[in-house]
Amino acid sequence: MLLASTSTVNEIAQFVTVLVIFIAVLVLTVFTSKWIGDYQRGKTKGTNVNVLESTQIAPGKFVQIIRVADKTIAVATCKDTVSFLCEVDEEAVIQPISHGSAYSFGTLLKKQKSQLEEKEDNRGES
Repeated sequence: MLLASTSTVNEIAQFVTVLVIFIAVLVLTVFTSKWIGDYQRGKTKGTNVNVLESTQIAPGKFVQIIRVADKTIAVATCKDTVSFLCEVDEEAVIQPISHGSAYSFGTLLKKQKSQLEEKEDNRGES
């Protein structure tokens, strides 16, 4: 009887230990990924080369519009090569729409709520 309870306690202790180690590894992975991402972003910030747009045309093959210093060019990139296509007129480049928002989620939610309330009020008046 005593042996059975001791082995159960050992099994529970082993499970808890493995679970704690697993969670520690996950947390370490998240922080390491964030640190590496911030490092890479800081490394490329303020450089004279910016990728404005990239479109995949085939598996492993892309056409990219790149701004290098004051020139805008189109290049084709493949697994092992980069080919110059042409120089692009700066005014012809359509600026990508930012997916970020200047508003917080709470502000957007309040705006939607007020619009819904106005619609309900308009229905009630009809």
